Amino acid sequence: PFVKPMIKLTYPLIQNRQFARQQAKQLYLDREFFERYYTTSLQMSSGTLIEMIQENLSFSLSEDLESSTTRILATAGTKESRSVIKSVSRLAQFNNCQSLLISDVGHGFPIAQPEAFNRLLTHWLTTHSLSRVRSVASPTHGSAP
Repeated sequence: PFVKPMIKLTYPLIQNRQFARQQAKQLYLDREFFERYYTTSLQMSSGTLIEMIQENLSFSLSEDLESSTTRILATAGTKESRSVIKSVSRLAQFNNCQSLLISDVGHGFPIAQPEAFNRLLTHWLTTHSLSRVRSVASPTHGSAP
C-alpha cells in the first residue's frame, strides 16, 4: 500500500543523473553500462516502476519448489536484504538445492564479481558440488572442504 504514493513522490529522482549514478553503483554497474542504465531509467514510466517494485516486494518461494527434481544453486550477498537472505537459507533446506552467501556483496554477485561467479557456476555444474569454493563464498548447505 505504501509503494504507489512513495514512488509518485520520488519518481522524479530517476531523472537525476547523480541519483542514477548512486543506484548504478549499488547494482555494481560500471561506467560502460551506466549510460544504458540511465537511458532505460529515463524511459521507465512511474506505473512500470510501481509494478516492478510491488512484484519484488511480494516475491515468495513457491511451495512446489521443494518437490522439484531440478538441481538449484542459490546465491545471495551478505549485503542483500534480510528477505533475500532468508529465502536463500530456506532454499538450502531443500534436498535439491545448494546455496551460498557471498561475503561483502549486495544484489548483483554475477555483475560485481563475474570471474568468481563464472568459476563458481562452472565448478557447480561440472562437479555437482560446492566443495573447494570457500575462497569465493561460505556454503550454507552442501559439502564443504
